[in-house]
Amino acid sequence: MGLVELASCSFGQSNSVTPIQMITAYAAVINGGYLLRPHVVEKIVDANGNVIRTADTAPRRQVISDDVSAQMRDILEKVVSGNGGGNAYIKGYRIGGKSGTGQKLEKSRQTGDLDLYVASYCAFAPANDPELIMLCMVDEPKGRDAGGSLRYYGSMVAAPVVANVLKKALPELGYFPEYTEQELAVLDKAVPDVTGQILEDAQKKLEKEDFGYRIVGKGDVVREQFPNSLTAVPRGSVIVLYTDDDVETEYVTVPDVVGCSASDARYYIESAGLNFKAGDGANATSGATAYAQNYDAGTEVPAGTVVEITFINRTEG
Repeated sequence: MGLVELASCSFGQSNSVTPIQMITAYAAVINGGYLLRPHVVEKIVDANGNVIRTADTAPRRQVISDDVSAQMRDILEKVVSGNGGGNAYIKGYRIGGKSGTGQKLEKSRQTGDLDLYVASYCAFAPANDPELIMLCMVDEPKGRDAGGSLRYYGSMVAAPVVANVLKKALPELGYFPEYTEQELAVLDKAVPDVTGQILEDAQKKLEKEDFGYRIVGKGDVVREQFPNSLTAVPRGSVIVLYTDDDVETEYVTVPDVVGCSASDARYYIESAGLNFKAGDGANATSGATAYAQNYDAGTEVPAGTVVEITFINRTEG
């Protein structure tokens, strides 16, 4: 091993490991430093539900100190929560994680194709007391961004997958979101029912509940509203109030905001008469761009519809 290889090995280049080896090492880094023997099956039960065999979880040995492990949990949590939220960020949960992007050097030499990568992301939760760990590896990603560039970084390709799985898995395991004051300030809120109310009273009620409104029609009573009552929408959303007896729902076209910054995406969505919502993951950070939207561009939807945009931070390591 020469000096160049020695240096490149320090950040993982030229090392080849299996996914189970990677996640085993990662688990040891965050669980207090104990190397555990991995198992595919946790336990075996008979037809009556009696446990016949349980996987041995006894540590093989301690490979790093508990103090260093605690430092690593803190560092990895800041990767996700720092700078407004990384691509694996989930509101209300403490997540730790890190991306990986590896070149397939041997295959590139054989084929001459230099765009061969393994994109990965490993995350764990809760970050202060890990119970669940997940590694997602994407072999030779082929997706491209709006500009035609290959999208191969682990933070862009694998992190959103991990976030989507954890968001569903954590409640199943009995972990429910605990929001910070900042997160509470932007949580969705149920729309109050103002149909049948005098227009002036409806306006006051919506203002009191921190909602905006837009009036369609010339009547004095709210005949219909959209979004409908009890629908959860972002605070500050604009509720469309229809006041004519013959209600005709107003439809608008969803714009294409993929590739836009958070501020531009909000501007285009709201200018179209729609309500903007930033999904989990990166948001409102420098370098964060719109990655996906829940309604395809060009779709005709009722005015006031909530368009949820997923953002991704291209500068995340």
